[in-house]
Amino acid sequence: MIPMNHVGILALLCLLLPPVIAGCAKSGEKGPGDPIVCRIDAPDRIRTGTAATITLKVLNTTDSTMEIGLSGRPADYITLEDDRGRVVWQSHAGDAILEILEMRLLAGGEEWNFTAPWQGRDAGGRPFLPGRYILRAGVRVDGPENLEADAKPLTILP
Repeated sequence: MIPMNHVGILALLCLLLPPVIAGCAKSGEKGPGDPIVCRIDAPDRIRTGTAATITLKVLNTTDSTMEIGLSGRPADYITLEDDRGRVVWQSHAGDAILEILEMRLLAGGEEWNFTAPWQGRDAGGRPFLPGRYILRAGVRVDGPENLEADAKPLTILP
């Protein structure tokens, strides 16, 4: 048997991982047998100016361990969009972060949690106006598509 070097392993992963991670790749294309399930854990409603914790949960629904290449910037992202689709808040905004590729194992049944504290305020420190917003979240991976959760509505109350 010929030993594989790191380049060979990465090339093999590029061929094998896209079908494995496709279950989270695009909203609306998920099926009941998807190996990886992504979801946003956050309140449905919150009062204006109130802080909350928003978590992206990535679950391996299989019994097998999967090796996933996380593409840094950082790997996770959470955004809040207004009713016009404009991004009005994003996790890690303004953070100085190295861009890296990190290979991580996600064991069967294991869940990764990427958490972002949200202060309920925009970059200028002003509370968000009451209304309907959309949370989006995902993980950047070394492959053709990111792991993305279905969008989650968030209502900000007066």
